[in-house]
Amino acid sequence: MSARRVLVVASHFPPAGGGGIQRTVALVRRLCEQGWDVRVLTRPADRQFLPEDGYFASRVPAGIEVRSARPWRWNLPLRLLGRAGLPSLEAAATRFFSVPDDHIGWIPPAAREGTALLRERAADAIYATAPKHAGHWVGRILARRFSLPLVLDFRDDFVGNPMVPIPTPLHRRLMLRLERRLLSGADRAVFNTPAMEEDYHARYPDLASRFTNVPNGFEPADLGEALAPVARRAGPCRILASGSIYGARDLAPILRALAEALRAGTIPADGVRLDLCGVHWTNDLPLPAALAGLVRIHGFVPRDHLLRLYRDADLLLSCEDPVRTTAVPGKIYEHLALGRRILFVGAPRGAVTDLLREAGVGETVHPADAEGLRRSLAAAACEVLRGTPPERAPLAFLERYRRAALSERLEGILLEAIRGRAPVSAGPPTPPPGASSAPTLPIPA
Repeated sequence: MSARRVLVVASHFPPAGGGGIQRTVALVRRLCEQGWDVRVLTRPADRQFLPEDGYFASRVPAGIEVRSARPWRWNLPLRLLGRAGLPSLEAAATRFFSVPDDHIGWIPPAAREGTALLRERAADAIYATAPKHAGHWVGRILARRFSLPLVLDFRDDFVGNPMVPIPTPLHRRLMLRLERRLLSGADRAVFNTPAMEEDYHARYPDLASRFTNVPNGFEPADLGEALAPVARRAGPCRILASGSIYGARDLAPILRALAEALRAGTIPADGVRLDLCGVHWTNDLPLPAALAGLVRIHGFVPRDHLLRLYRDADLLLSCEDPVRTTAVPGKIYEHLALGRRILFVGAPRGAVTDLLREAGVGETVHPADAEGLRRSLAAAACEVLRGTPPERAPLAFLERYRRAALSERLEGILLEAIRGRAPVSAGPPTPPPGASSAPTLPIPA
């Protein structure tokens, strides 16, 4: 039997680093290990938003063809507004014309490059992952042009993502129409949480038979030495906040709460250090005076550097827009696997909080709850300074979120689309994968 062939459309792919890479790389590795002929259509790494990271480039199987299409610089005229001293007007105009998103300029060259790829060598299916959702439209164009099965992977909601503001009611109507057309042209749509799938069930009940979910997860090999048990070094509680900051994500309440705890003496003056790393950190982040000398702002760091920060961290902190309730950032699964204390600053009722509750670890505080933030940060720091070990998620729970098993599920969905099997009938959202009876994770107990 000849090898199955798939074209993967992913605007975020190595050599680019940052969030959104691991899920796609893990699937590509799985498909190659199973004998698939895999090609990838992507865009060049962006020095500002998609810096290169050699680690994930090394995880891409040797010999697969990765074709890069350079986007049109469609917003060059709008940049003149910024140069004329009108940055707010530039930003507003860019949002107005960014339909389906700000990667709209990638769609024509990517569709052209994908057409050339498929004429050179046919494929059995197209797998398109987003964000950016322009990649979904590239996948749809190619699938329709070559009459191929299409699997859409939603790592974030399209129209319902509060992190991506929609400029006007007219834009919302247009994007809902585009979203319906997109889903109508797909054989399968995969969402990365049950809550997101449930939202799409409610939005498009007539299309729900195409929907399923496969969560994000973690790969023990990607965590390396950070998984190894180490004796905690004497010194302050080390807090690590990693990830991109944009939209309504806001560190200011956390910084204020930490500063107030230090001023009140609920955290000793030398009892805490804070490391900030992520694509959008800037060195002009306003820091309260009480945090002077206690905060290190790293900006984007490559994977090997992040693993060292993970290894040394006592408290892993992440923040999210509190109205964003259906998404679980990939780093949350890594935080669970690492066995450190976890503080999530976001929606008290949402997918992340549900996951932490199921794992029996971590704490969630709303960013507007100043007293709750002060109390949680102080309690965590004091527990660390006393030497109290953190609670760990059960191994059986963690086993459910190994990327290898989740990538196998994604491969099964691709095969289902290729074989043209009838999709699962509409009903309740697909539950997350069940626990294995024999956990095999190399995670210290």
